[in-house]
Amino acid sequence: MWLWILAARAEPTAPPVVDEMHQRYGALTSSRDAVIDGDLAKAKTYAATLLDLGSDTALPNDWRPYVARVNTAAQKLNDAPDLVGAALAVANVAAACAECHDALNGGPKLDHRDAVPPQKWSEGQNMPLHKWSADWLWLGLLANDDASWNRGAAELDKMPLVPRFEGAPPNGMRELEQGVYVIAGRARTVDDPAERTELYGQLLATCSQCHTQHRNAAPAPAAAPAPAQEKKE
Repeated sequence: MWLWILAARAEPTAPPVVDEMHQRYGALTSSRDAVIDGDLAKAKTYAATLLDLGSDTALPNDWRPYVARVNTAAQKLNDAPDLVGAALAVANVAAACAECHDALNGGPKLDHRDAVPPQKWSEGQNMPLHKWSADWLWLGLLANDDASWNRGAAELDKMPLVPRFEGAPPNGMRELEQGVYVIAGRARTVDDPAERTELYGQLLATCSQCHTQHRNAAPAPAAAPAPAQEKKE
């Protein structure tokens, strides 16, 4: 969905500074996805990419204070001690981007937003639909767009997450599952950018913890049998 929406804004020959913004978006979104996956090292790798961008680009003067705030937030992401800190830092980088977009009338183009049909929940499709909803929240945060944020919150709030465990879920997983829906319900009621930033950071942290615990709870693959030794005569 994101490449399709952004492609609607791309120019055939984008100026270098616009191309840099697209690179920033790609690095930030990749860092977010790494946090969701529970990979702090990878998230920090993309944070370093964010910090490296722009060193050779002549930014317009009215962009500079906003890009400086983005870089300050990216540095906190790069310095995050754990995944919870990284989750909140990712959300704060996105909020700094939104501040720039608002001030300079930039950011993702949303002309075709309403043409994207809602996704329907079906058995076994929990995670793709959770990501779909989280992406709408992400767009709402980056573009400071109420319609996108509210759509993501509503679709996440109504989609059931059914863990597939034999017997009771691992310790803490049920609480994390419910935490997703608590956040979704709260997201439907807030319109303040700072509150949305905090909630999105909490959502990323919850997803990260759940995925990490689920991965750790998965049974280890069975060891391959040792090769049979030939009998000596």
